[in-house]
Amino acid sequence: MVSFWKRDSSRKISDLPASAELRDYVLGQAGKVSSLQVLGRNAEASEILARVEGTLLSRAKQTPQISTECHLLLAVLYSECGLNSKLEPVLKFLLESSALTKEQELIVAGALQNVRRQNPQSGGASSGPEGYTDVYCCRACGRLHNYVSMPCPHCGWMPKDEVRVAESIMLSTSAMSIADLVRVGRSLAIGRKVDEVVPNLKSSAEAFLETRENSDIVDSVLKLGQENVAKNSHSMRVVTSCPACDARIVCSGGTHCHECGKPLNLSGPLIALNCFDLLLALLETRVEVSPSNSVSEFIRLLVRMESNLLRRQEPPTKAERDYCLKLLNDIGALQDKGGGAVVDFSKLSKIKVYVVKSHMTPESEAYGVMLSVELEQLVRLMESGVPH
Repeated sequence: MVSFWKRDSSRKISDLPASAELRDYVLGQAGKVSSLQVLGRNAEASEILARVEGTLLSRAKQTPQISTECHLLLAVLYSECGLNSKLEPVLKFLLESSALTKEQELIVAGALQNVRRQNPQSGGASSGPEGYTDVYCCRACGRLHNYVSMPCPHCGWMPKDEVRVAESIMLSTSAMSIADLVRVGRSLAIGRKVDEVVPNLKSSAEAFLETRENSDIVDSVLKLGQENVAKNSHSMRVVTSCPACDARIVCSGGTHCHECGKPLNLSGPLIALNCFDLLLALLETRVEVSPSNSVSEFIRLLVRMESNLLRRQEPPTKAERDYCLKLLNDIGALQDKGGGAVVDFSKLSKIKVYVVKSHMTPESEAYGVMLSVELEQLVRLMESGVPH
């Protein structure tokens, strides 16, 4: 994805391509707002700001074809006025919309990174590839994925009304840490109801919808979802199942199906997708996930690489691959839940599995071996790139 390319520091959010008439209008009004703020005439500044916001959001609703342009200009408005608290959710929405050109994505991703550097509490990474979108926990299956405006790649569920969209945003890194999302996903995967796992989910979503800005963003996500449901229904099940018998592929490097014995004939991208997904499945269900930055970043990066390869056929960039290897070196070891097995990858060239007999369960060793095998595959893919 272009968000991870080296950013040209000379490009600003105000350089975003847009119709001259609308951009001149927005920049002119933003200049007035800034001048009034300097003079302490905040009430007048707020009135102009609300008028411009209303104009752009109204046009986006009335003419869906220019919705992306209107949200880009909304980002320009907030950027020029220094309103980072309003700017960040708009930038995140734009990156998740999948409607940007490569040039627009690069500028938006850079702007989001700048906002997050200025506000470390927003959760942005400071040393890795730029342009992460939020990670969502699917309320239907509990798996992690990258877009709420598209069907879940694991089960096909997607929100169909405003409350469900808002609840999905609450079940994302906008509101929770990666470790919390993993815990929620584990409960959902064993059949617990989402309202039991997150008791305040509905009230939080309703509170989120109370502001006009959030309500308009949710409305735009719904529209995008309706457009994307047909053209972006990419399914992980298709690429992670044996083409002959539909059994789940249990080893990304396997040459034959473990169930029917027929050849799998996996291409390089399919090997990578199976590797990413098997690792994510282990991290989401079996591995002890701490709130440490490195583990959370590793999960976030795996979700992103899987999404880009599945939806856009874009293999991991050199920056992503290098960052992934750095994260693995930082983490050093992972253990199965309960501590029954530990996978030591402090040396990526020599990954080891240790079984702790006092804590092991009947599945511990098998899961430890599976994790080590897929980590070895991941290291090869990150060092050499995904073969065609």
